[in-house]
Amino acid sequence: MRKIVFLVFVCAALARPFIYAEEAAEKTAEKTYVPGWSFSQNLATQMNPTGFSLDTRIFYTWPLYAEKHGPLWDSCRVEAGLANSLTPAFDTVSVFVRAEPVAFFDFAASAGLRAYSDALGFGFTPSADYDAPWDTRSRKDAEKGSALGLRYNFSATLKGATGPFVFGSTTGYTLYDMRKGGRGADYYYDPNADTVLKRFDGFLVNDSLVLYTLADVPVIRAGLIHTFLYVPGSRYASRRLCLIGRVEGNLNHRVKAFATILGGVFLQDRYYSVEEGKIYAAVQAGITANL
Repeated sequence: MRKIVFLVFVCAALARPFIYAEEAAEKTAEKTYVPGWSFSQNLATQMNPTGFSLDTRIFYTWPLYAEKHGPLWDSCRVEAGLANSLTPAFDTVSVFVRAEPVAFFDFAASAGLRAYSDALGFGFTPSADYDAPWDTRSRKDAEKGSALGLRYNFSATLKGATGPFVFGSTTGYTLYDMRKGGRGADYYYDPNADTVLKRFDGFLVNDSLVLYTLADVPVIRAGLIHTFLYVPGSRYASRRLCLIGRVEGNLNHRVKAFATILGGVFLQDRYYSVEEGKIYAAVQAGITANL
């Protein structure tokens, strides 16, 4: 297998803005959430660049505003728990908290350990500087190893719905501290951002989407999602525009399942130019169960 396998930040984008926007569209006289533990697991795969990941969360939910009802308040809650993201290149274990004080806005934060492993031929890849090449061939020839560091993430989402349309925009910042992990240069290739970072560095991502509801049972929606990634340290930027489709439904009163598919092009990127025939495609499926 010639390409490094990794998880990029769009895996979150596939699920989070969509789910958050959908919650804003729910209008019910009853509370959407009840106190208790939940378990969720998502499997995602994508091409250009190639990768897959298995994301698992276990968390507790505290509904807010028991005395208030209506579309602005029914989905309001706080969630906190543990999350794990596993790929052939790395494993990330985090604690997280997410709060939705009103239906059209939420924010989230997480902190945890990122462990790179070269057991499968991937792992931590040192780089000379920001401008060093990180295309597939360059990464294949580079020396790789194991490393342990810290990962922090902060994000905020605005969302809403009108008629059959659902929309959302999530902006997040991810920070890595790899200063005490791994050997080699002061820079390294980061598979999340698909670019070179310093050992203490981060990047911004914005995912914005608009969806049209085609059916209610199961819920079927389709639309567009735009992803923008920016590394302040190097001023590197990447933009992608994709068609997105999603189907979601209840398997029973405790378990909900979904599947999402994306396909599109890179509007701006160092290596994945549409003029060179590079496209982007991804598939994600998962479940959420109330325990």
